Amino acid sequence: MKDYVEIDIDVELYAVDTVNRAAYWFTDTCDIKLEQVDARRLRVLMWPRSPVSVEQLERQFHTALLEERLRRIVDAETGEIRRRLWSAALRETLPW
Repeated sequence: MKDYVEIDIDVELYAVDTVNRAAYWFTDTCDIKLEQVDARRLRVLMWPRSPVSVEQLERQFHTALLEERLRRIVDAETGEIRRRLWSAALRETLPW
């Protein structure tokens, strides 16, 4: 039985930045290594620092990937609106 998680990610589905951001959320509980397998695949290796089900850890990582991918999509669709709202709010509150 493996004591680590190995996941190959298609970088056409999940951008490298998305994989990095998802991996970041596990740095407090796992040692992580990212490897470029080929032009289309990135391998994520995760070694939990305390006993945990590797199957559960793999599911959690896939969920984190999806969450980060959706964050990127939402930011692309609404980022400009959010920046304008922040700018307007700061203009009203800061005495420049």
